[in-house]
Formats: sequence, C-alpha cells, structure tokens
Amino acid sequence: MASIDETARFGNYVSARNTEITVRWQKVQIFFLINSVLLGAAAGATFSVKLKIVVCIFGLAVTMIWWLMQWEAQNAIDYWNAEISRLESGEGNTHGFAFAKPREGFRLKFASTYYLILFLVDLFAIGWIGLLFSFLLA
Repeated sequence: MASIDETARFGNYVSARNTEITVRWQKVQIFFLINSVLLGAAAGATFSVKLKIVVCIFGLAVTMIWWLMQWEAQNAIDYWNAEISRLESGEGNTHGFAFAKPREGFRLKFASTYYLILFLVDLFAIGWIGLLFSFLLA
C-alpha cells in the first residue's frame, strides 16, 4: 500500500501536468488571437507596403515565439508524464505504489494534441511568409 507522501506526490504530479496542459491551451488562444488580428490587419488594411512588410516580419517573429513556447510546454508535459508513469509502474518505489497496468497516455511521448497545435502554428507561419512575399513582389 502506498504511503500518504507517495499518494500526495502522485496527486501533485497529476496536478502539475494538468496545469501545464491548461496553460498551454491558454497560450494557444492568446497567440491565435494575436496572429489572427495581425494577419487580418496586414492583409486588409490600407497601410503603406513598407509598413505591411514590417507587420509581416513581426507576425512571423510572434509565430516563431509561439512555436518555441509550444515546444517548451510539450517538454514539460512529457516530463510530468514520465514521472507519473514511473510512479504508476512502481520503479524506484519501495512502498508498492503502482497500478496493475500504467495508462498508455502517460507512456507515449506525443499522445496529446501537440502535433495539431504545431500544424496550426505552421499554417500561420506559411500565411505570414506568403503575405510577406506578396508584398515584396508587389
């Protein structure tokens, strides 16, 4: 039977993982809003071409920051998944705290929506690059 400390540690690990996932979705919403507004403004506004090029470069920089933040968030989630899996499998556990069969979602590296989020980020990057080239060639 697991001690109270191990049960609390397991609960803390799950809570930390869930917090990382919640914060990641908040970041997705914020960056999606920023990119959508900037992309719409750059494409539809009647700014000078030089200002539109600057907005495109800024939008591409924001998109790259978004990509890096998603990569960092996934690394944190993977860390907590590994810790939860380690506790569930009983490795390094002297008190026998383990489930009969660990859940697959905690053992697979990219079992979440990570690739879908990166696909969304890549779509915005392609949009920024396409818009930038359309302004440069105009």
